[in-house]
Amino acid sequence: MTVMDSIRFQAHPPMGAPQKTNPKAPVHFGAAAAKTTLDESPFIATQGTGVVSKMPDSLAVKMNLSRQNPTQAGAVNDANTAGAALRQAIDSLGLKGLNVSSQLSVQPVWTQGTGKKPPVISAYSATVSLSATATGVSDSDLPAYAARIMEVAADNKADNVAPNFYLNDTTGAAREALALAIQDARAMAEASAKAAGIPLGDILSIEVGQNYGRVSAKGGGGARAFAASAPSMHAEVSDDAFTIAPLEIGAPQVSVRFAIGKSPKTGKKA
Repeated sequence: MTVMDSIRFQAHPPMGAPQKTNPKAPVHFGAAAAKTTLDESPFIATQGTGVVSKMPDSLAVKMNLSRQNPTQAGAVNDANTAGAALRQAIDSLGLKGLNVSSQLSVQPVWTQGTGKKPPVISAYSATVSLSATATGVSDSDLPAYAARIMEVAADNKADNVAPNFYLNDTTGAAREALALAIQDARAMAEASAKAAGIPLGDILSIEVGQNYGRVSAKGGGGARAFAASAPSMHAEVSDDAFTIAPLEIGAPQVSVRFAIGKSPKTGKKA
């Protein structure tokens, strides 16, 4: 999804933009010089918010496998062997749409020196980080997917296992939220205009903040936020160990300007 930092629709040039002038028009000084046909048009500025809730349709379970060896090559070989076995076990689950990716990292293990002797490398630690992802899964099936993957991870002695439920494509939901935010701003403008006894005209401009399309889970989080409570690791993980929660997609703040009094397009009363 493309996140738009700012969207602006204008019925007239923005304030400060060069204006067409009539060389035969009289020159005014003082307060009269500040008046232009566009700038003197009255408006109401309001803000609106819109949020929609959608159930997750995708899953990512991340996990690590680490192995130590006196040599770097040995550590890499041991980690790759363990990672391949774990990957094969996950693939053998036969879960529809499941993909597994991995990456390897290696770092030295240092032993503190004694006396004036400096620290020395005593071994190497290689870590395989795996991510098992599945998209387009019904929210009713997501707990079973997570439980099966976590069981395999536990059997293979993986650590730092973390399930993550998310909405794969938030574009449609973000657009729904934007429409709701503009409706919210219009409702406030209509209420203000009615209270003041003036007609409400066309939209002059719309600004969408930097958080357009932000995704968050109820209770906190960010993009691809956690939407479930993870159970403790053990050999058997029950499907009901997970509680799938809706994700909130929204346009937190939209600023809208409405013409009032007369329409800037027709010159008639709005």
